[in-house]
Amino acid sequence: MRDVVGYVCLALFIIATVVAALAATQPRLLSRRRSSGGQVESPAAPEAAPRRSRALVAILAGAAVVFAGLTYFLLVAPTYSATVMPPKQVVASAGSRVPVKVANNGALGGTFRETPTLDGQAIAEVSGDVAAGKTATIDIVLPDDLSAGEHKLEIDGVQFAFTALTPAEYKVGKLKVDPGVVKVKGQVTVSANVKNTGEAAGTYPGVLEADGKQAATAPTEIAGGETVPVSIRFSRSKLGLCRLNVSGSKATVMVVKPVRLGSGTVLENSLGGGGNVLELQNHYPQDAMFCLTSSKSSKQPLLAVYVRGHKNASVSGLRPGSYYVFYSVGKDWNRYTYDFLTSYGRGRFAKPFSLITKQWTTRSVDYGARMIYTTTYTQSTRFRIMIGSSNGKKSAKVVEVSGGSFPAP
Repeated sequence: MRDVVGYVCLALFIIATVVAALAATQPRLLSRRRSSGGQVESPAAPEAAPRRSRALVAILAGAAVVFAGLTYFLLVAPTYSATVMPPKQVVASAGSRVPVKVANNGALGGTFRETPTLDGQAIAEVSGDVAAGKTATIDIVLPDDLSAGEHKLEIDGVQFAFTALTPAEYKVGKLKVDPGVVKVKGQVTVSANVKNTGEAAGTYPGVLEADGKQAATAPTEIAGGETVPVSIRFSRSKLGLCRLNVSGSKATVMVVKPVRLGSGTVLENSLGGGGNVLELQNHYPQDAMFCLTSSKSSKQPLLAVYVRGHKNASVSGLRPGSYYVFYSVGKDWNRYTYDFLTSYGRGRFAKPFSLITKQWTTRSVDYGARMIYTTTYTQSTRFRIMIGSSNGKKSAKVVEVSGGSFPAP
């Protein structure tokens, strides 16, 4: 409708301009009269024609100016219409914005300026350039002290009701580190449950610090009021204890360098002082560690020996006693845990075994020499322990042992 009125005003402007020009250049043309017979009559008062012509020119010129102004206003000058674009959420915090789509329906570009109101109070002016016939998006910057709750926004006669939500805030639960001991450059996963205690959804940055320096990030979208698990993976080349921190929740991980010991390396031996011998046979392709504990207490290792895959070893000079035999098979053995980082199995022989030392004395008399001979005999145990298959021999019964129950030295 606006365009139709504009084009009508343009036509009237052209007509008024043309007629005014004719009145100004040909005053007598407009002042002649025709008789009833079709004959042109001379004006009764020739001196009155110029006065009538000037008056007509003035009227037409004024009309042309009016129509020109209306044409410019309706068809040429920038005219704006604003449409509020409701955002997904409005956060009650500094920097919150509401976008407005502004259309310029005029033939010339211009700058849109408007002072919106929030709950009836004027806020910062909105301005932005909009090209002719184009649409631009301009943001309304809300006050920094915007409170949470219901609000009404108005701009260019357009009203928009919205709810401001409390901003996202995050609470991180206890960290879980897997594994707690890792070899150099091995992958570690740090996980925790993170709750968004605010109403607005947000992106939790998930920054993991290792010894005070940023090591990895895992940005995670969390809706308002929800709790989600967040996992962060990283690796480390520096040996030793590493302190981890995720938003104030702390834990540690030990970084170690695995080694492969020689077959028969004794890691612990508090069974010396006897004459018994223990033979250890590892028929697995992987390396193994044998541990002996007292049959009365299976927590404290008394003997620990490292035996490589498909190798044998023996330990002598062991004192008598009843013992349980534990074994751990794996790779990446390390001195921090005194066990394998990668385990292929841990077990314990179901029944304890005994190392027994027997002693007895014999006496003989040489009456001719009048001598008495005393001989003391000692018999020690030579016990063999075998893990893995060997020529189809049946192995002794074993029970599976978890890592936490293994008596590593």
